[in-house]
Amino acid sequence: MLIDASVALSWFVVCEETEASLALLERCRLRAPDILAAEVRGALRTLSARGELPQKQLSGMERRLSQLAIEMSPSDPHLREAFRLAQIISEPIYSCIYLALAQALAMPLVTADRRFYGAARRSPATAGHVRFVSEAA
Repeated sequence: MLIDASVALSWFVVCEETEASLALLERCRLRAPDILAAEVRGALRTLSARGELPQKQLSGMERRLSQLAIEMSPSDPHLREAFRLAQIISEPIYSCIYLALAQALAMPLVTADRRFYGAARRSPATAGHVRFVSEAA
């Protein structure tokens, strides 16, 4: 199953989607583009800088992230398609890299990002390639 950074982030930061995201981690073979690690680390740092996450927890979270069994795929071969999809659904190219990889692998992208999910579901070009985490768990 292909996941995006929002799913991985919910393993570390408790939110409405944490339970479903943890179920995927426990039960599924997970894949992601290689940008996932940088995106999650960036989000954790941002949350810490805002005071929403204690600084002293960051190194432990970062260490756990690097130990997770997620098969990483290179992003570069999917950049052109991600750029095309970003124009179609008006979402950041980073999010669309996940979507482009999902299409290339013929597997659904699982996300915990409601806004991105809604945008991808509204377009016929991407609607069949995205699932919300609670649907996939």
